[in-house]
Amino acid sequence: MRKTLSIYSILLIIALISAGVGAVGAVSAKDATVGTVTNVPNGTVIPVNITIHSANKMDAFGFHVEFDPDVIKVTRSLKRVDGWSITGSLEDPGKYKIGGYSEEPDAVLTGDFLLCDLMCQALTNDGSKTNITLVFDTIYEQKKNVAQDYKSVNGTFSTLDEVPPTITIDYPRDTATVSQDIMVNATITDVGGVNPDSIKVYVGNTAVTFDKKAISQDYYIVNATHTVQNLGQYVICVEASDNSSPPISNNSSITVNVQQSGITITYPKSDGQFINTSRPAISADFVEVYPNTVRMFLDGKNVTDNCTIDTGTITLGYGTDHLNDKKYEVVVSGTSSLTNSSVSRNANFTIDTTPPIVSIDRIDDSDDDGFPEADEQLYVHYTANDPYLKEVWFGGECSTSSSGIIEVEVPVGTWKWSPTQLIVPATSAIVRRSTSTTTTLCTSTTHRSDPLPALI
Repeated sequence: MRKTLSIYSILLIIALISAGVGAVGAVSAKDATVGTVTNVPNGTVIPVNITIHSANKMDAFGFHVEFDPDVIKVTRSLKRVDGWSITGSLEDPGKYKIGGYSEEPDAVLTGDFLLCDLMCQALTNDGSKTNITLVFDTIYEQKKNVAQDYKSVNGTFSTLDEVPPTITIDYPRDTATVSQDIMVNATITDVGGVNPDSIKVYVGNTAVTFDKKAISQDYYIVNATHTVQNLGQYVICVEASDNSSPPISNNSSITVNVQQSGITITYPKSDGQFINTSRPAISADFVEVYPNTVRMFLDGKNVTDNCTIDTGTITLGYGTDHLNDKKYEVVVSGTSSLTNSSVSRNANFTIDTTPPIVSIDRIDDSDDDGFPEADEQLYVHYTANDPYLKEVWFGGECSTSSSGIIEVEVPVGTWKWSPTQLIVPATSAIVRRSTSTTTTLCTSTTHRSDPLPALI
């Protein structure tokens, strides 16, 4: 029983001790604080105070403050407590040392006090800002250094912003020749900070969409791409404002010349064209394309070494080679000097140099007596062999079939006739091909006995 009561007694004592500690209350934080000032006009000297909180018989101190010497200059310090000696000196351009002590025993500091003022002069008018960092060397209370018990609270100093943002269009350069896909790269800086919502990009009179990236609050990168339909001159303009009140705006503009960049195949003249020569002058024009990057491919084979490249033109040459009869694809490619991207064009064409083979199988007359008579209808049965046949003509009548019957009327005149053969003027029966080549009936066709070497 006694042991049990002893345990309860111990627990009660612990509870009372805990309650007693809580009743004392939290000790106030001890710190030294540097004040903050904003929008100080250039050249103006203004006090920045240093205050002590929760001191306990503080009788001496040694501080130094660090700052950006390009933004402010500390000219001197002013004491704000009676019975103290406080002095200061500039150690380095960005470092000011200050120290003091109580001259009388009853002048020691307890509680919160405005210790001194630093007289700071603004050196810029662009919204520059600097931290004023307070560093403790010593803080004495009752002759004991207790600097480790204090917290340092830094201040800031900012100058009045009277300078607009700096806007630089990095790409393209002024007066540059560019493609219809206009790319714009710009940087915007302002010491006092850029207002990102104020940024605008214009191409001509059109406000265009863009991407913006904040490197910091005072440094933005802007990228835009805008496609225009017409060639000619365009003004590119970038606008922005800073964070001052009222805001200060600025803009930067350049003029560019928009031209087409690319490749145009000039021969064949149309995609799918039929060509009736084995050495056609396959060619292309190129504009704003690096000449040393231009290449020609024929059915995937690089034939650039066979080409002549002049200013803005590439033309296929053959030497002793030629192209066989078949379908081809030509591709001409290169690198744009405006965008450094690849550009290319392609076209298909068919080489067809072989004339069609045409035969008249028989001719029937309309009254079936075997004799052609004036104003009588004749039915010409024919066969035309050619993979690219377009038209077959006889006596002014036309057919597009490879075999069939053409009906003509016998003209008034003298015709030579036999039951097995009809002799007609050579110009009266014509076969047209897709290549626009023609052959006439009753004529012979010659072929090369020794074909030339083929290019591909």
